[in-house]
Amino acid sequence: WLRAARSYVGDDASRCQFVNSRLEDYSPEPDSFDIIWVQWTLQYLIDEDVVKTLGRLGSALRKDGVLLLKENRPLAKDLESFFQMDTPGKEGRFDICRPDQHTAVLVELAGLTVVHMEHWDECSCWVLGQTPPEPVTGDEDRLEAEAAAPEDASQRPSEDARDEQS
Repeated sequence: WLRAARSYVGDDASRCQFVNSRLEDYSPEPDSFDIIWVQWTLQYLIDEDVVKTLGRLGSALRKDGVLLLKENRPLAKDLESFFQMDTPGKEGRFDICRPDQHTAVLVELAGLTVVHMEHWDECSCWVLGQTPPEPVTGDEDRLEAEAAAPEDASQRPSEDARDEQS
């Protein structure tokens, strides 16, 4: 497979890193790829492995890197929101086509963001990016915000309570 992949990429193969591994076992180094392409593989994994795998691959993206995901999708007319299971034929494989809504949830659970998605014939093609971290507000910011907020009269001690404190 790796030889065929290099041949397919052609002259640009020297700029690429080709990996032959079980996807659910693969743990790339963090911050090591600009682009990761995953095609027709997640449909063979259970949801838990999909979330873990996408999370590991997402952590391997460099800043502004993207994960390209191409997977089959359910095609039955009016049943696009349902799962479709393929049972073994000549290829002897089992796979599950997830509806787009379900794949989007798995992407979110993996900590990634959908940058773009479109349909190509029987496939859903996704461009995924790292989800920016939520800004962390420290105590200094909270205290400053509270100090700048108008005072709520219901939270002030009554005049009687102030007299008792004196």
